[in-house]
Parts: sequence; structure tokens; C-alpha cells
Amino acid sequence: MSRKIALKKLTLSDLTIFEYHYRQGKAGNQKSINLNRNIFEKLFYPNLTAVAEEKDWEPFILNLTIFGPGNSPSQVLPQKIIKGGTYKNWRLNGKLIPTPDGDERYQVLDAGDYAIMEFVGAAWPTQMKMTMVAANHPDDAGLQSVLKNLYPSVRMKELSLEELAEVEKQAGHLIPNGHPFRDLLDSQDLEDAAQGGIEGFQNLRKRRRARGVSQEELRKAKKAAENIGHLGEEVLNQYLSEQVGHSIESYQWVASENAIAPYDFEVIINGDKLLIDAKSTGGPFTNPLHVSLAELREMAESEHPYKIYRLYEVKEDYAKLAISTPMATVAASILACVDDSLKNNALSGVSVDSVSIRPETIKWEEERVIENQESDETE
Repeated sequence: MSRKIALKKLTLSDLTIFEYHYRQGKAGNQKSINLNRNIFEKLFYPNLTAVAEEKDWEPFILNLTIFGPGNSPSQVLPQKIIKGGTYKNWRLNGKLIPTPDGDERYQVLDAGDYAIMEFVGAAWPTQMKMTMVAANHPDDAGLQSVLKNLYPSVRMKELSLEELAEVEKQAGHLIPNGHPFRDLLDSQDLEDAAQGGIEGFQNLRKRRRARGVSQEELRKAKKAAENIGHLGEEVLNQYLSEQVGHSIESYQWVASENAIAPYDFEVIINGDKLLIDAKSTGGPFTNPLHVSLAELREMAESEHPYKIYRLYEVKEDYAKLAISTPMATVAASILACVDDSLKNNALSGVSVDSVSIRPETIKWEEERVIENQESDETE
């Protein structure tokens, strides 16, 4: 599922949620951070007002994890999200956030600094992760500068994973290894590593030198990747069913009946059969494609054209779709490299089970957005 991540530029009033700044008495007694309604409710939680009314406007209680400024250890505490009768926006509220004993981390925060907020929860937020970025902290200065240059007039905006990756690219070595900002991109690398991808493995090793990846994290990543795969096939199945009688004559969801089939769908177009492999991710188009050797051999040797349908940013009833050109030539080239490498190195008893492919190395013939209109009509 897509993640709910926002960039918030902090005001003096926002800083009063931290006990240190509240005690300074320089910005009133708001004791909360404004969550701009056009992002928090309209984009992330469009039914939140209705849910709040059902709950008689009781606060939403969540676990808040704060990272930073800099590489400070995380701080976890319960907080509330509320919207009073006179409030224009929702607010992160609750108890004043204390500075951990013997620590002065929040003292460097100032108006114009940033909080990168990730909200977890489908109908309403149940968890929140907040990464503080302070211009006056040496580990944050480079990142702060890049954010300011990219988003000079922002108050609060949604951050896509592509935008996060662009921030990381521009900041580069200015973001120290182990900085919590880099963890925001971990979901993509965990997805890749969970499917055996070397790129995700290497990126995680680089970012997480000290703490590694727990068995539970990897288990959840594998389960999430599996769920996204199923969801992508379901979205594509719905899409193909709507195309019957229009752009296609008929189709069969092969993988729903045979889990080891080397493709997912058979489609009949003008009497000819097309084989389709659905490759799904909850992240951006650029996430690596994982293709088994069985799929590659089917692509290369089948008498029927075989295309990859790349589903990305997959949600419950929505996905972006890119359709490849026929894969026979590409697959044959990859198989030739694999077979030659094993043969030349005389590695008897060794076989390759799968490969990872960067999507940009494949030719794509069209792109479109899939939306389940039936779901929209029944809401």
C-alpha cells in the first residue's frame, strides 16, 4: 500500500509541543503541531471527520516515534491527534514532549526547520514516525539545505517515494550514514531484499551498518511483498475483465489456478494469444523487477508473445500500469549471459533461480492508470 509521508515546515507555534520551547515562552501556549487539513485529511484520511463524529470527537491516540535531530536515539511516547471546534486544522497534541535526561537534542530546533512525518493506519492514524531536521545540527545541515532549495514555500506537503529518493540523491554524502532520513527509503530496499534482490541487500547494509535488519522486519517485508503481488494481480484481473469485448476478446487468470505457472494471465486479442506476467510493487516504477529463470525461458521460447505488465504504486483499487514490448529478445539475451557464465566457469551443480532487472532497461510501449470504477460507485 502507498505510504502516507508529509514534509512539514515548523513554525514557532509548532515548536511549543516540545517542553523546552514551551518553557521559553516565545511563541504562546499552543502545545501542538498543526497538521494542515488539505494534506492530512483530504489526501491521507478523507473520511476522518466522519470517523471523528462517530467517536464523538474523542482524540485519536497513537504511538509517536521521534527520530533526530541528527542521529539522536529514537524517543517513543503516546500522543493524540485532535481537532477542536474552533480549529481549522488537525493537531498533534497531548503531553509536552520532554527532552530525555541528559540530552539537549530539541534545543537546536528553530522556526523553519522540518519534520518529516509518516502516518500509519488505514482509516485513522494509529502510529506516527517523525524525523526532525534542524539547520543548527551538523548532521542535518546538508539535508535541511536541500529540502529548503527543493521546497522553498512549503508549509506541509505530501512526499512521494520518488521525491524522497531525489532528496537523498541531491543531498548525497551530506547525509551521514545511519541518519534516520535514510530509513524512510528502507521499505523499497526491504521489498527488494525480501525477494532476494542484491541491490536492496547492499543498500540496507550501507544504511544499517550498526543495527542490521531484524528477522521480524524481513518477515513483514516478505509478507508485504507477497500481499502486494496478490493485490496487483487482483487489480489487473478487474482491469482485464472490463476490457473484454473492447480491446480484448477473452482472458484467463492462470496463476489463480496454477501457482507455479511461468506467467499470470493468458489474453486473446484478435484471435491471438498473449502471455502476461504481472510484476507489482507498492513503490515507484523504478523498483527492480524480480524474474525467475522459468519465466525467462517461457519469455524466450514460447510461441506466443510474452509481455510484462508492471503495476506500481499499487493500492486497493488503483495502480499505475506500464506494458512492456514483447520480452523474447531481452529474455534470450539474459539467458545466454547466465548460461555462458556458468559454462565458462565450469560450475557443475550450480544453477541460477532468478534475476533482478532494472525497469528502465526494458522498452515499454504504453502506460496508463487503472482505477476500479465499481469500487468508486459503491462507496
